[in-house]
Amino acid sequence: MVVRGGLRGEITWTRIEAWRVEMRIAVPGFTEDGWWRLTPQDGGTLVAHGFSHRGPLAVVLTRAFRGVVELRLAR
Repeated sequence: MVVRGGLRGEITWTRIEAWRVEMRIAVPGFTEDGWWRLTPQDGGTLVAHGFSHRGPLAVVLTRAFRGVVELRLAR
């Protein structure tokens, strides 16, 4: 994958199950471990999402990721 600024990295799906999906995004200086949890509820599915970041670039971008969970879930 290529992210803003031309950094190249990769996405790895680390767990895929009926009720949970986990992934890792890694570019130089930044790693995101993310998860989605799916729970049947009232004839539909409740989706929860979260992530954690690490690396020096993650420190610099901390403010940029505010609201990202909500944005991703709204899609």
